[in-house]
Amino acid sequence: MRVRTTLVYTKAMVRAVVKDYATVEGFFRVYPTELDPAQVFLSPACRVEGTRTTAIPGPSVLVQTENVIAWELIDATASECWKIHYGNKPPCLCPSEEVKVNYMARMNVERHDGDRYQLCPADR
Repeated sequence: MRVRTTLVYTKAMVRAVVKDYATVEGFFRVYPTELDPAQVFLSPACRVEGTRTTAIPGPSVLVQTENVIAWELIDATASECWKIHYGNKPPCLCPSEEVKVNYMARMNVERHDGDRYQLCPADR
């Protein structure tokens, strides 16, 4: 198997441009369901206005999907929202089962114990 050394497997955050509100970023926690297909729950989440990003207080934000102009999947490492909620802690990584062991070893080569990448909870 060929290993692509530039490939990074992080859990994606979502950025939603909500009309008549603002842009919000966060992790999908609850997806649309048959009971309520018109909303998703993002947590933790932030409001993005221009270059200013602020945490949304409380458990987070419900986004009505019919009000979203655009959805963007973004890498957590590129998100100011990640930095607000998690500081310098590296995001969890989600490599496939067949590359997991070698990939995690390569990503953590020069990292100290408290600064190591972890597997995403579903991949442990």
